Amino acid sequence: MITAENFGAYSIGAKAERLFRMRQHGLNVPALFCVPEDAKDSEITAYINQHFGADAVFSVRSSATAEDSAACSFAGQFDTFLFVPAAKVPEKTALCRAAADSEHIREYLRISGIRRADCRVNVIVQVMVDADCSGVMFTANPQGILNETVITVGSGTGDHVVEDKVPVTTYYCNRSDNNYYAEVREGAPKLSNAQLAELLQTAGQIRNIFGCECDIEYAVRDGEIFILQARPITTLHADGHIILDSSNISESYPDISSPMTISFVKDVYHTVFSSCVRRITCNDGTAERLDNVLSNMTDAANGRIYYRISSWYDVITMLPFSRKIIPVWQEMLGVSDKTVTQSADAPRRMTKCRVLHSFIRLILSNERKMKQLNRRFDHLYPRFRTRIRQTDDPAELFRIYAELKDTLAGCWDLTLVNDMYAFIFTGLLKSALKKSGCENPEDTANQIICGSDAIESMKPVRMLGDIRNALREEQLNEAFFGIRFAEEMEQFMQRPCRSAELIAEYIDRYGDRCACELKLESETYRTNPLLLIDTLAACAEAPATHEPAQTPKLHGLAKIYAKKAYHGILLREKSRMSRGKIFGLIREIVLKCGSDFAKRGLIEQQRDIFCLTFEELGQAVNGSVSGLRARIAERQRQWDAFAAIPPYTRIVFDREVFDKHPSHCVAETICSESALIYGTPCSSGIVEGEITHISGLTADTDASGKIILADITDPGWVFVISQAAGIISKRGSLLSHTAIISRELKKPAVVGVGNACNHFHDGDYVRLNGIDGSIQLLRRKVS
Repeated sequence: MITAENFGAYSIGAKAERLFRMRQHGLNVPALFCVPEDAKDSEITAYINQHFGADAVFSVRSSATAEDSAACSFAGQFDTFLFVPAAKVPEKTALCRAAADSEHIREYLRISGIRRADCRVNVIVQVMVDADCSGVMFTANPQGILNETVITVGSGTGDHVVEDKVPVTTYYCNRSDNNYYAEVREGAPKLSNAQLAELLQTAGQIRNIFGCECDIEYAVRDGEIFILQARPITTLHADGHIILDSSNISESYPDISSPMTISFVKDVYHTVFSSCVRRITCNDGTAERLDNVLSNMTDAANGRIYYRISSWYDVITMLPFSRKIIPVWQEMLGVSDKTVTQSADAPRRMTKCRVLHSFIRLILSNERKMKQLNRRFDHLYPRFRTRIRQTDDPAELFRIYAELKDTLAGCWDLTLVNDMYAFIFTGLLKSALKKSGCENPEDTANQIICGSDAIESMKPVRMLGDIRNALREEQLNEAFFGIRFAEEMEQFMQRPCRSAELIAEYIDRYGDRCACELKLESETYRTNPLLLIDTLAACAEAPATHEPAQTPKLHGLAKIYAKKAYHGILLREKSRMSRGKIFGLIREIVLKCGSDFAKRGLIEQQRDIFCLTFEELGQAVNGSVSGLRARIAERQRQWDAFAAIPPYTRIVFDREVFDKHPSHCVAETICSESALIYGTPCSSGIVEGEITHISGLTADTDASGKIILADITDPGWVFVISQAAGIISKRGSLLSHTAIISRELKKPAVVGVGNACNHFHDGDYVRLNGIDGSIQLLRRKVS
């Protein structure tokens, strides 16, 4: 007989060979042997009696030399016999061999181009597992998601599962984030988190053993997992993969975004990056050649916005010294997977020369050009805002939008140059500090580039403090915080008092500045002033202005780098504030169109407009209005289903991006027992404290002396952060809102901790290290 000790000397077929190899690597594969073609019945019986005993029960199945190969799976073609008593094994072995000459096998061989002589049939005899439940596991989703493992489980043995005889639970596990959602059918069994974790670990081992994605059959008996079979997934491709990465874009567009936002953002990135490529290549036609790349700087899956990361690398590799720039860019944007992937050919040599000349010129003139852009925007913004306010006609609103786009498209790409300017000089500063022998260059650099009142993000924060103080001084707290309806807010703002004047001024200047301000569907202080009530209620007092931290005296290049990095960040914050205002204008255009469509009966209510894409809105404005209600209803159904799918930091598609349409879902996380996790340190200090999970500000929000755990923050959180011991943010990077505010307030902070909300809960006691980015669980909350 053929066993794990001698199988290498035989041609036994891939199915049996893989089982033996998995046993060699220590996987829990039930004991087995393989019967060669020329074995006699008496030899089979003697071997079973010697090694297993006459009472043993087996599964008997084929292992043809062409079966389960990378080209042909033969799935379901050969017979499998389960619960075979030892005495019946020779009989079932003969039936397996005879199947090779059956009509349907001969037809399969003909279609597959395989000669019958090349299909020799050996037979696997394996100890039968009388399973409580069993299933199939795909190390990659065969539909085309390479970092998603799919696990199905149903009651009883595997034949019931693959033949759809029992209801199943299907788990979709994203390996980048260690979380999953499950489609649960009524009456189907469920796996525990420990079992899921074990299966995922086993799937990784099998992938490494065979060097390919695999389809794996398993069984569970009394809590023990057995691996029964593994074969390659033959439908996936080795190249052409599309990687979607949330990086820091999830800070601007957390969780689900509307079709309107998704489509508008994609167009904005296409426009701005095309303009940037034209600028740095001196309009040599590169932008047109790369249009497929530039039109896919962002993408969406399951209602969430991602970077298409290969497109970004295609653009960045055009820059001089790109190998040194890419790691800096990855750090600043919080890209966790450092693998560089590209979809386009390398730029031409002449193009590289043009880019080198242009890039140096742009870096040298960056501060001057950005100040010019800011002055131009400050001049244009009031004009466009006035024009939008003065009309409710959708056609006129879209003409204004087209003019706004044309006006800014040729110059807004300078903000991309400034982003790179800030990233590069921050990276150079850290490098210079390291070379100078600085004990902690990362932390020192953070202190050097951190805040002052000049940082644009802090200006609305200071003004909120002024409003809070005015309400207190004028004894209007009770009147203001008792407001519940929009009419009451309007009446309050008509009062002849300093508080009302400041609120009106704040909404006029910073009404678009709030969490998720770049989502067109988000309510802002401008569209709903009532939101200010909870924000101001959280402002116990204006945050104190902190003196700059003592930093080492800089000399030479380090001093130059620090100055340029600091100014680059100031300019970046100003452009981000302006960007929010631009999106505020677009939001107003969309809402006005929504009001018009609702009045005309084209849609049910104003905010349904966000279920259309921006292109569809333009078509409707031009008269293509049929079927809007049905389209909106279908989108609402799809987007409601997307809510059951967890947000992922990375999705790797096999050549084509697609949405999922789950049903009967529940989303959970496979929790790690690790007491120590890491993120990006962005404000120094080490504190210990109790976790408080905050998802939004209310009048009852209290973080005094605690460590805030948040999915996302906005500048209005400064008052809560000022009372806290520190902050942990699921999203963010070195230059995010959370990072800037934390440095300004001298609060230890770690951002970009995607799994923090899964590890820590309200009341847990942790140590937060804002120097090395570690968060250590000290003790769980006592229930």
